[in-house]
Amino acid sequence: VIVEYWAQWCPPCRQLAPVLEVIAAEHADKIDVVKINIDENPETAQKYGIMLVPTLNVFSGGAVVRQVIGVKSKAALLREFADFI
Repeated sequence: VIVEYWAQWCPPCRQLAPVLEVIAAEHADKIDVVKINIDENPETAQKYGIMLVPTLNVFSGGAVVRQVIGVKSKAALLREFADFI
């Protein structure tokens, strides 16, 4: 599971969203992509130490196994996620 922490007021989050949608569609059989709005879910953001948005946490077996902060290209994200998809 890839969790995107984002906020409505965050321009980089708006840049990242379509890239994640493509990755989610292309790898739907292997991964789930979930979005969490940090303004609506501050406790969750605090629990996972989210200080900047966008932040992506990759969960495997219920634990965070990778964290990616900021906007990245599709190719860069696929490299980050290669061990999981």
